[in-house]
Parts: sequence; structure tokens; C-alpha cells
Amino acid sequence: IRMWTLNKPSLRKTIGKDIDELVDHCNMLEDTDKPIIKKLYRDYEQRGGNVTDAHLSTISDDKAKAIQGQYPKTYDGGALNYIRKELIDHVQLCPCCSNSSDFTLDHYMPQSSYKALSVCRLNLIPMCGVCNNLKNGKTYSDFLHAYYDKVPEQEIIKAKVWIVKKRFVVKLKINDSIITDPVICNKIKQQVKELQIMQRLNKAAQQFIANLCISCSCTNSEGLKEWIDEMILHYDSLYGITDWRCAVLRGIKSCEQLDIDVVLHNKNNPRF
Repeated sequence: IRMWTLNKPSLRKTIGKDIDELVDHCNMLEDTDKPIIKKLYRDYEQRGGNVTDAHLSTISDDKAKAIQGQYPKTYDGGALNYIRKELIDHVQLCPCCSNSSDFTLDHYMPQSSYKALSVCRLNLIPMCGVCNNLKNGKTYSDFLHAYYDKVPEQEIIKAKVWIVKKRFVVKLKINDSIITDPVICNKIKQQVKELQIMQRLNKAAQQFIANLCISCSCTNSEGLKEWIDEMILHYDSLYGITDWRCAVLRGIKSCEQLDIDVVLHNKNNPRF
């Protein structure tokens, strides 16, 4: 599980079946359209997750609309539902917020403008409903492409944690100073802004800390420090260093006010 990115589907293994099924179930399409659609998909792949108007112009407007009309068949009971299932089956959390598994499929390049890509699995990104709705209508190129953009394995999210009246307070932010690629950096910042990621994750972080306190069995501050180090390693192995949970744990470790009394107070008096 990694925040920001997903494993890219294999075009080589799926392109033949996907296009055969698309053409077989669309009255407007013919076998002669298959190589044209296949080339469009391959151009999308070769360009790293986008195509130009020139690439799209190889398919007529009527046929592009017909392809768009097949997208509903990716839902339950439809002939193309297998595409949706294969894309979602191996994804555990939304790549944008890393906090929800209530998946929809987002068209990275929106189907309203790029109709011929409506059922191209490389353009379909599993994403939670909240993130998908917030992305809708925004400029697609302002967002990371979860299959193609390379996000560095660094502490991209930073958490400041402090104690007020024996309660944890946390504030997350993007640590953009360590992201050396300006394009990736701008995409991350814009995505976080448009999808309200930090506002949403600040709330999730409070619940995460509450659950940590409940699960903690330490009885002294020295043992607590060791336990937090173990939790950092554990969550890093699960979600990766770029994830917000790991950032929260690093923030807790850095909190000078942290002691066992604070943790026990939150354990015995949980607040969600």
C-alpha cells in the first residue's frame, strides 16, 4: 500500500481482450476500428498517461461518443465489469487520501472531453468517492497520475504534534522543501489543495492517535518511546514513508510534551 501512487495495469496483457469486448458490445464499432483504438491506448502508454488532440482525432466524434456510451457497462452486470473489478481488486486504499476504500473509478483525463479513453483501463484510477467528486471539473494535469507519476520515497508529509490539557493536537502539511522535481511538487500541492486532503486527514489523524493510545500497553515513558519506534517501523512497512500515518507517528515521537501519563489519559478517556 502506498499513498499517491498505484501499480500500473499491464497494457500488454489486457489490451487485446479489452478492445475485443468493447467492439463486440458496441454497435457503432467495427473490427476495422480495433487497430485504431489499440494505437490510441499505446500512445497513451508511451506518453506516460496522456494523449493530444491529434491522437484523439484518429477516432471520429461519433465513434468516440459510442465508446463513451460503453462506460456504464463497467458496472455490475455489464459486459465490461471485469475491467472495474480487476482495477479495484488489488487496491486497498484511495491513492489520494490513503484513508478510504469506498472506491469509484476516476477518469484521469475526463471522459467529457476525452471520450475515446472512457474505458481505457490506463485512464481509470481507483479513487474514493470524496476525492473523485472533489476532482471532478478540475484541470486533470494539475493532479498526479497514480499510474505514471513517480513520487519520491521521502517524508513528504510532516506532522506537528503537541499536547493541550492532556489531549493530542496534530496538524499535517506537505514538506515541499524535500521534493526536488518541481512538476511533481506542484501536482502534489495542487492535489492536496483541491481535494482538501489536509483538512480531511487532520481529522483522521486524531482518530488514529486515539486508537494508538487505546492499543498501547506501555506502563512507563521509556517503554513508550520504544513502542513508538516499533510502530513507526510497522506502519512504514505497511504504508511506506510517504504515508500520513507514518508522519503522525514521527510527529508523536518528536513531541517534547509526550509522556506515559498523556497516553494513559487518552487511553482511559478516549475521544473520537
